[in-house]
Amino acid sequence: MFCKGVSTLRDSVYTQFEFAISIMQADALFKKTKSSMEITYLPTGQKVLFRGLDEAGKIKSIKAPFGYFRITHFEEMDQYHGREEIRNVLQSTMRGRDGRFWNFKTFHPPISQSNWANKDLLIERDDRLLAKSCYLDVPKDWLSEQFFNEAEFLKELNERAYRHEYLGKATGTGSNVFENVKIRTITDKLIGTGVSQETIDSYNPAVESHEVEEARREAQLEKEMEKQKALMEPSELTRFQEVQQGEEGRDGESELDSQDSQGNAPGGQKTVD
Repeated sequence: MFCKGVSTLRDSVYTQFEFAISIMQADALFKKTKSSMEITYLPTGQKVLFRGLDEAGKIKSIKAPFGYFRITHFEEMDQYHGREEIRNVLQSTMRGRDGRFWNFKTFHPPISQSNWANKDLLIERDDRLLAKSCYLDVPKDWLSEQFFNEAEFLKELNERAYRHEYLGKATGTGSNVFENVKIRTITDKLIGTGVSQETIDSYNPAVESHEVEEARREAQLEKEMEKQKALMEPSELTRFQEVQQGEEGRDGESELDSQDSQGNAPGGQKTVD
């Protein structure tokens, strides 16, 4: 039985084995020696050895008192530095005459989908069996009513956190500083000072896309106009410019005609320049 930190073995992994033996009412079949971190199955003399991998290199010399290690269990697999560290241990424990071994890896999936342990689960092997469980799969009397109440409370408050903490789901990258971020393009309209929060909240990408498209069309027309002007003879260009200036002048006259000498606009409203 391996755990990354030797300091956590005694009060966590070893205690869990004691709990399991008690639940099965099998205390008379086992001898528990906490000082040497061993549990012996009395009918056959088989042992469960508990070792930490603070210094993985020391495990290379591990040897069973008799027979060989048929079962190797890695607890909290995500705490190891990677698959290589586990592989180094198995190269020492998987030595036996009949070659029949069972290697268990148990862990609570990290929140990050890119964590090496989560990625390792996606590697398909014909001799691998994956099993998932959560608090909903165990007898309720193993936990408490308050435990279930806390789970339901978190589910209502933050479903994403609930799915990871209670259901063991890898729900994200694990590196997000802000969880409620909306991903969208920041356009020129939103850049600058004095943009209110109301403006940002009411921002409609569809409307913005329409305005951008209109500006693109106008720019294209202006570009085509410049090309046509470059092809004109000097006399034609002069006449074209005179026509443009005349149209702009008429637009200005129309605006002035819409106000009387007192600055009153149609409808009795007074405009102030």
